[in-house]
Amino acid sequence: MAITINGSGTIGGVSVGGLPDGSIAQADLASGVVGTGPTFRASGSGQSISGGVGNKITNATEVWDTASCYDTSTSRFTPNVAGYYQITVILILPALSSSSLLINYIYKNGSSYSYFYNTVLSGLTHSVTHTDIVYLNGSTDYVEQYGLPGETKSTTTSIITGSLIRAA
Repeated sequence: MAITINGSGTIGGVSVGGLPDGSIAQADLASGVVGTGPTFRASGSGQSISGGVGNKITNATEVWDTASCYDTSTSRFTPNVAGYYQITVILILPALSSSSLLINYIYKNGSSYSYFYNTVLSGLTHSVTHTDIVYLNGSTDYVEQYGLPGETKSTTTSIITGSLIRAA
């Protein structure tokens, strides 16, 4: 079949290869290609967290959630596409009265998956950011954020984000 271009710039004789409307969905992509997989960002503020123990962090404000996979009532991300997700958690505490550790966790299915910590100095506001890649099965696996400060704080700020980086 010959491809033709007329004087107005219209191209004839070209096929979109089995995609009648020219659109491409996740299922049309090769294995492992991300395409339009789930991504989200949620935040929280004003949560009181206890010192010396792990606290589930409440991120009840969705900034975006492209596939409705983040549940603000449980602060859990349960994606609907199996694959590898880049998850980032940020925890910010106001000034502490004494120097201690601040630990920021990524939990998978209710257990610690990975964490990062920083020594925080008294009198200074501190934040800990942690990023990891987590495999999630696309149906039952979920991730959440936990934090463990050295002392009880009544005002915290938190963020959790996630994006599919490779479909399974």
